[in-house]
Amino acid sequence: MSVAQTIASWARELSEVGGRNTLLWAPEGPDRDGYLDLTTAHPGGVSMLLAGRPTSLSDLVREAAAFEEARDTVRAIHAKASELLNERGLVVGFVAIGVATWDPPRARAIVEAPVLLRTCTLRPTSPAQHDFDLDLGPTVEVNPVLVNYLRSVAGIAVDPTALAALTTLKGSAGGFDPYPVYAALGRLCADLPGFAVTPRLVLGTYPYGKPDMVADVSGQAQWLAQVDLVAALAGDEPAITRLRQALPEPAETPDPELEMRVLDLDATQESVIEAVRAGRQLVLTAPTGTGATQTVAALVAALAHDGKQVLYVTSQRRSLRELQDRLASVGLDDLVLDLTGAGEDRRAVTSELGQALARLATLDDRDLADAADPRGRLDRAATVGQSEQTLADHVAAIHEVRRPWGVTAYEIQEAMGALAARHPAPGSRVRIGGAALEELSRARVTELAEHLQAAAAAGAWSAEGGDPWYGATIRSEAEVERARDIVTRLTGGDLAATTADLDSILVESSLRPARSAADWRHALVTMRGVHETLEVFRPEIFDVPLDEHVVATGSRAYRAESAVELGGWSRSRVRRQARRMLRPGSPPGRPARRVGPRPQPTDRLARPRRRRRPARDLPAVGGGRGGIPRARCRPHLARRAAAPRTRRRAHAHDLVPAAARPPDPAGRAARPARHPAPGHCGRRRVAGRADGRGDG
Repeated sequence: MSVAQTIASWARELSEVGGRNTLLWAPEGPDRDGYLDLTTAHPGGVSMLLAGRPTSLSDLVREAAAFEEARDTVRAIHAKASELLNERGLVVGFVAIGVATWDPPRARAIVEAPVLLRTCTLRPTSPAQHDFDLDLGPTVEVNPVLVNYLRSVAGIAVDPTALAALTTLKGSAGGFDPYPVYAALGRLCADLPGFAVTPRLVLGTYPYGKPDMVADVSGQAQWLAQVDLVAALAGDEPAITRLRQALPEPAETPDPELEMRVLDLDATQESVIEAVRAGRQLVLTAPTGTGATQTVAALVAALAHDGKQVLYVTSQRRSLRELQDRLASVGLDDLVLDLTGAGEDRRAVTSELGQALARLATLDDRDLADAADPRGRLDRAATVGQSEQTLADHVAAIHEVRRPWGVTAYEIQEAMGALAARHPAPGSRVRIGGAALEELSRARVTELAEHLQAAAAAGAWSAEGGDPWYGATIRSEAEVERARDIVTRLTGGDLAATTADLDSILVESSLRPARSAADWRHALVTMRGVHETLEVFRPEIFDVPLDEHVVATGSRAYRAESAVELGGWSRSRVRRQARRMLRPGSPPGRPARRVGPRPQPTDRLARPRRRRRPARDLPAVGGGRGGIPRARCRPHLARRAAAPRTRRRAHAHDLVPAAARPPDPAGRAARPARHPAPGHCGRRRVAGRADGRGDG
């Protein structure tokens, strides 16, 4: 197949994009389900729609059953229009106003072509698409396919601009009336048999820009065949041979003054930029994620710097948005003008051009002159050169082979990354210092690695349990031998025997058997604490709550910190209870109490002598004017000394005979003795007895 035939097949393939050309032929079969006839819609909603105001579908179709059917059709139209816009860059959502029909001779079907077209944007009112808003564009276009068909088949010249101007109502802002167009077109085509224009309003997908693209490809086929790049894409071997040239090798030290680098690029991307700037034609294959958008953005900026224009054609609208975002990140978004849908609706293009011109007007000529100053360019080039040299030194350092180990820092980073990517990732807190590293040769590192692998294969550092050697300090051959002897002794039966003895003790003590050395330590510490407690207290100490005992025996500051209120009587009661739980004898660690009589000094001269006062100097018993001389009390004192002792302390009244006591007019002696309440700190009053002695 020649290049011309291939280009012709491209034109035919392009004509099939978007389905049948519904701008000239009526849709047939299932395709009719993708069009919504609004001719019989509610007049109020139709008036709002044609006036250019957003109109909801529920205002156009107000009957419930008809609305559900219309909503399903609009959902399909919205999905198809969004797909063609995003994937092909085609604006196909239109409202056709008026339909021209006639039966031309030798035609394959009856012509049923829309007369006027207005772009229509469908916006769902909710994520569930319960309703849609229909918004018509302000531009009114006469069907270009109809105009071309009338000129080529019937020889009728139609001025689309003049016809479109007839729809505007004079003296009305936003007014729209299609009937003058119907009448004018009917007069122009009056000689065509069966030609008629029917007032209709149809929402659907019409491939507006497709006929122009098909005509452009077909008309430029001869010129396209002469372009080596297009011929190579068409399969022409000579063109492929001419283009099959290796890209120039990137310069090791490029000149910063000649570089045009607005984005970060690697060496391959830079070689692509330089080849295109040199006039080379090439096909670049770049899989997803390899920086294709970055390369295109840098190429657009470099060619714009060289004063050239770039036409960027893509099959997906998303690629164009990514290119705009990439250039906008460096402040060069003005270099891109999105022409998608410009033929159908020029509002977006004119608005973007106006914004770009407004920004251009705000630029200061002095800033532009400073940016173009050769001295400033040299300074910037010097700064870039220094940065490049720093990066080059860094690359050389990480790829330098380190002695005596024979590895590079980059290889170490790769190995660490590979280890970190494992699940679970290995880890170690062991750090080897520089002096120890310098003593390790490559052969020694290999030997140690083999030992570590063998230890890992033997079960060390397994994921199921902890490292049994974690925390062990083994730094010399002697420590290695000592650790080996300990392990050998324990594995020879000593550890099993000791474990059996300890477990039997724990079972007898109602404790769980130990599974590790830490369990043994915990059990032994517990039993030691119990032993020390029983040396001081009775076993009942473990059956009594000790909260009150701790508070009662604590200091006042402790009770204040604990916010516990316990009265003096309660504290005394609890302390007595605590004393009753003490074991007999002295607690361990304290000196035993003295048993037997206190030793008396044998030498009377060694006793301390006290000065005795004569009897005449002693005060009278009872004091005051009613006191009794002490000489009269001596016989009574002798009798008291010979009488058996009682637990009650002697009182002054007990030393005086009843006959010698002062009279008791209040009769206190006849009253029974009253004991003070517990804790009473007042003066004790004691009643006399009939036998002349106080109550015991």
